[in-house]
Amino acid sequence: VARTDVRIADISVDGAFVDAMTVLPPGTIAQLRFKARDHEFALAAEVRYSMPAMGMGVRFLDVSEPERAALAALVAEHS
Repeated sequence: VARTDVRIADISVDGAFVDAMTVLPPGTIAQLRFKARDHEFALAAEVRYSMPAMGMGVRFLDVSEPERAALAALVAEHS
């Protein structure tokens, strides 16, 4: 499985928009790993839509309560 560096442009507790030149097709399950606010996230996400050469919208899957709380704090900080 290839690793690709991307930028998360918009994030919520339920998902994110991922800026990426190369996108995955809708329905693909991907693993997202990123660090924010001194927390390392490792989340499974389903690609919901793709925009070639722009990015893709993803929905987080099976988020634990501690991860959800960390995401909520991150979102609140940037709102």
